[in-house]
Amino acid sequence: MLNYTNRKFMNDMYRFILLQDNTYNIKPRKITKKEINSNINGKYVMVDKVKKEINKMKYHYIITFKNLHNFTKSHYKLNAYIYMTNLVKQINKNNPSYFGVNEVNTGYCSHSHISAEKLVVWRREDSMKVFIHEMIHYFKFDKRFINRFGTINDISNINICSKDDYAFEAFTDYYAITIYCIYLYMLNPSKHYTKYLDEEIEYTKQRCHMIYYNTGNKLNNDSNVFSYYILKHGLFTTPDFIYKLNNIKDIIINQYNYFKNNKKNINSISLTMVKNQVYL
Repeated sequence: MLNYTNRKFMNDMYRFILLQDNTYNIKPRKITKKEINSNINGKYVMVDKVKKEINKMKYHYIITFKNLHNFTKSHYKLNAYIYMTNLVKQINKNNPSYFGVNEVNTGYCSHSHISAEKLVVWRREDSMKVFIHEMIHYFKFDKRFINRFGTINDISNINICSKDDYAFEAFTDYYAITIYCIYLYMLNPSKHYTKYLDEEIEYTKQRCHMIYYNTGNKLNNDSNVFSYYILKHGLFTTPDFIYKLNNIKDIIINQYNYFKNNKKNINSISLTMVKNQVYL
């Protein structure tokens, strides 16, 4: 749970924004069975019914939105739905080597040919981090990367993924996590921003090990799992990548080889954790 160190400040900002602004429509809410069927592939989930938590979180979403909206200078009005469900990302028990939407994704946004239409986050876990990620898509802050990079297989010239896995998702998540860690630091400055970031990088590394422990040399993907985890880990561990975007092919290949070659050779503590871990 979040540490509400700066609660008075957040409350004041929340009230100010409500009075001053009409550029958003954010609805943290419970989810109906009909909406589950239309948004989450018909998979029934347990619903969080704690209204206090939903109301408490709303101003965090609004303030985070305002900061990113002002930065991107977008003309889009945000239409967001935050579903507080207990659905968690985990390894597919029936097919551990498969990584699709239910195993990997937590949100999406949709656009018409003229404007952004809707942003949806459907899990409570990591909801703020995914909200930031989806806002980067929603306001098209990622268009530089979408226009520059294609799929992992196209960039690397190696048949790493069984289906299309789009590299721009790694860049989107890189920036989303950076913003998210700043947000956590503002809420609780007793721990430095870099500590939050180190925790996110270590979390990503462990998930990379878990993905390769459960798969062969080629990822069985119906989602952008290579970009979300493996390429993103490479971006965080290559400090100068942002100045050398032409090196993305090398980062992809190096990360692919590292996790493939080390999936049986990680230390015993990590191996035990990876074997017993089912959550992505």
